[in-house]
Amino acid sequence: MKGVPKLIHAVIILALFSCQGSSPKEEEQVRAESPGSVRLCPDNPRYLEYRGKPLVLITSAEHYGALLNLDFDYRRYLETLGSEGFNYTRIFTGTYLEPVENIFGIRKNTLAPLPGMYISPWMKAEGRYDLGKFNPDYFGRLKSILEEAEKQGIVIEITLFSSIYHESAWELCPFQGDNNVNGTGETEFRRVNTLYNGELKQYQEQFIRELVREVNGYGNLFFEIQNEPWSDNPNLAGFIFQDGDIFRRSWQQKVEVANLVSMEWQAWVVSVIRDEESDLPGRHLIAQNICNFQHDLEKMPDGVSIINFHYATPDAAQENLDLGGVLALD
Repeated sequence: MKGVPKLIHAVIILALFSCQGSSPKEEEQVRAESPGSVRLCPDNPRYLEYRGKPLVLITSAEHYGALLNLDFDYRRYLETLGSEGFNYTRIFTGTYLEPVENIFGIRKNTLAPLPGMYISPWMKAEGRYDLGKFNPDYFGRLKSILEEAEKQGIVIEITLFSSIYHESAWELCPFQGDNNVNGTGETEFRRVNTLYNGELKQYQEQFIRELVREVNGYGNLFFEIQNEPWSDNPNLAGFIFQDGDIFRRSWQQKVEVANLVSMEWQAWVVSVIRDEESDLPGRHLIAQNICNFQHDLEKMPDGVSIINFHYATPDAAQENLDLGGVLALD
């Protein structure tokens, strides 16, 4: 969530009573996840369950750079979270990072590593990334974070991709053609997380599959498809906070959801995760980031079990009580 690094993020469980007679689709979702992993609660799939116990996740998280920023002391951070009674945090994978010259006014922005402190999923060759060669040090760090989090009883939300927001962030991205040796060519950043991204799709798929394999043995995680997909590919869904007394910026006065081009790409990401896990022992939940504030969804997207809102209002819950799955402010 841009500009609010210290906001308490919580997975908010909305149903308070046992869900007798769950729908066949909900029961199928529950059965699909591994019993040892974070999953939908069999008795009430609007709750989460971990290690046989119902689970409510709550945190006050840093700005998502624990994995990709080598300056960040994730052990101390996770120990601190655990000691304060928090049990959840969200990390970005490094497919997106931000420039040190701040584009969101976030102090000590962990998504903006200093020169030489960014650890990428990919190896470098002659100063450029090779999207066909994965970085073992990166995956070692990711596994170490998951292991340390497990000791502290903390669940990790792994956000695979993010909107890119600004040309200055795109200039740093390994997917940007000048930054890699793979001939990905020139792509406008708003097309990166769509199926119309030229050569990038094959490298995105390789990355998804590699990461899913690498973390398959860990139960204390779930995947999020993309952070704020409506930012790069928006559809206006409504207006909110029109009095302007508190929320005066234009983005704070409207609800935007991802457009169809984004949604079809997000559905493709889900299909890749599910396909890769089909031959692996572990199964993990998938979250989809819907919009800021509130939105009345017609149905749960296929393969998705957690719906994430940013800056959620109470209506985000009230409008989606019959949706099934978990509703969250993350």
